[in-house]
Amino acid sequence: MNVLYVCRANIGRSQMAQGFHNKFAKGKATSAGTHGIEHEGKKLGELTRGALACQVMQEEGINIKDQKIKQLNKKSTDTIDKIITMVPKKQLPPYLAQDKRVMYWKIADAKGKDYEFHIKTRDKIKQKVLTLLNN
Repeated sequence: MNVLYVCRANIGRSQMAQGFHNKFAKGKATSAGTHGIEHEGKKLGELTRGALACQVMQEEGINIKDQKIKQLNKKSTDTIDKIITMVPKKQLPPYLAQDKRVMYWKIADAKGKDYEFHIKTRDKIKQKVLTLLNN
């Protein structure tokens, strides 16, 4: 099953989900952001904003520093079986708003939050990814 994880900037939540998914399911996930265009193509580890996400994932033995930021676009969804989004439906592009492959996870954005918030976000994402993979 090919899965696309989506968050706002593709700097935290979706990158964590991709990291967990690819560790536990051996590389069948990618991620993108609804507003990832500003940093598209840059490695997560190159951004100050991505430092805590990288740190908390490294504590799980998962290196996400080299994952690249990607802007969500129609082409990136063409070969995907399931799309997990962590942004509200109203923030999705029209081509995904009614897509039956979309599943919503309510996970708050960690932008500007502290280390403890990132830990809680990581742990919540890990549980959701494991549940997804075990169903």
